[in-house]
Amino acid sequence: MSAPARRALRFLFWALAALMILFVAGGFFLPRRVEVSATTVIHAPRDAVYDQLQEFKNWESWGPWFARDRFIEKTYDGPPAGLNARMAWKSKTEGEGQIKIVAAQTAAALRMAVDFGESGDANCAFDLKDVPGGGTEVTWTFMTDFGQNMARRYFGLLLRSAVTRDLNEGLSNLKQLLENPAAGRVLPSP
Repeated sequence: MSAPARRALRFLFWALAALMILFVAGGFFLPRRVEVSATTVIHAPRDAVYDQLQEFKNWESWGPWFARDRFIEKTYDGPPAGLNARMAWKSKTEGEGQIKIVAAQTAAALRMAVDFGESGDANCAFDLKDVPGGGTEVTWTFMTDFGQNMARRYFGLLLRSAVTRDLNEGLSNLKQLLENPAAGRVLPSP
């Protein structure tokens, strides 16, 4: 091998090594936690909103994932609604995992643990408040912590926009369902 070829290979090696070091070091500066919230006002009583949220079978009428994959495999475990209710899902496009209600304050708040298997875990929260003039303010929050996993921290940059879209779409669907109950299922065609 000629001297210029060796120099070119050495330069390439050091350039790649520098890029790898920058990638790893850059990951330390990315946030380890992602928290996204969306809020809407639904012109329906808090009890009606809470009932839609606390029973996972109801999510099929407004959850954005069910519109994107009509063939999601779902299983339900535990009580049908409220504390300890659980849903597991498996989908070619929406992934797989399970969600469980871990805390419930009737008509006011729900806390959920989400397990995405090898992709990690997260928490979800719904907070409901009465608004002057009638209706319910619903805030849906998604939170996850990537810890020291640099690849997941980079993934978090993409996750924020996808989760924001899903929360806003889900709340919009829920609002439409509860404000127009005669319309029935609100999910748009894929």
